[in-house]
Amino acid sequence: MLVVKRRFDTDESFAAMVLGMHETEQRYRRGEAARVERELGLLFAFPRFVRRLLMRLVDAADRLGLLPRSFIENDPMFASAFFANMASLGMPAVYHHLYEYGTAGIFCSVGRPVTDPGSPTSGPERRRTMQVRWTFDERAEDGLTAWFAIRRFRQVIEDPAAVGLRVESLAPDAAQPIDDQIDDAARS
Repeated sequence: MLVVKRRFDTDESFAAMVLGMHETEQRYRRGEAARVERELGLLFAFPRFVRRLLMRLVDAADRLGLLPRSFIENDPMFASAFFANMASLGMPAVYHHLYEYGTAGIFCSVGRPVTDPGSPTSGPERRRTMQVRWTFDERAEDGLTAWFAIRRFRQVIEDPAAVGLRVESLAPDAAQPIDDQIDDAARS
């Protein structure tokens, strides 16, 4: 299991975003532990009662708005949304619970790709689909805003060029088409 916190630049192309996520994942898999992983390793070195005390202090500082920016920027639970790639575990998408800790009020789970039995084509040419499940914190998101966000997400995923995103057919400085790189990233 790997948790990566990443800031997304609005000027970045869809292909660059996917490659950036893949590169970050590969760095982590090579052993470049994230800061939060090192901090958790240090936390778990303490006895349980000390960990509970430290977590209560962090919770109190969070509620009072006293957590330092360096803490928040590196903690993956302080984010707009949390995306889980269940496909990497070979699992279908799940509805995930939300956490009281942090600011992630949206949890998105993406399942493994399957051939769509309702596809107009048959045999090996059937369309591959992925199920996406959402969990929203109703204290932060209202139903109408959530519906608009999900509709926009679907438009972007199904046809990024049609919604005005730059889609590059070839990754910069690479001989492999971006579609193949995305497929490779999904398989890893």
